[in-house]
Amino acid sequence: MTVNRVIVIIGFTLGSALAVGLILIGAQLFLPTKLEPNLPGAARVVTQLLYGKAGWLERLGFKAVEERRVAWRSVVALEERRIVVRVEEEMK
Repeated sequence: MTVNRVIVIIGFTLGSALAVGLILIGAQLFLPTKLEPNLPGAARVVTQLLYGKAGWLERLGFKAVEERRVAWRSVVALEERRIVVRVEEEMK
């Protein structure tokens, strides 16, 4: 009987820690964007298209990502594996 109580106490403690951790991760994910996931109309308006090349050094944070921007109005077509844009000057 004592073993069962110890298992239950440890299980509840670990389960509670996991639940709190998931809540904190969700807050870190959604709070900076000010996006509330419970709202059905939560949508973003796309104004720019960011593109660039990011290798593994950039993904690990050892090197800054060189990103470029194109106005969303320049997009001509969305295809399966690419986005076609009109030739315009890049945004800064």
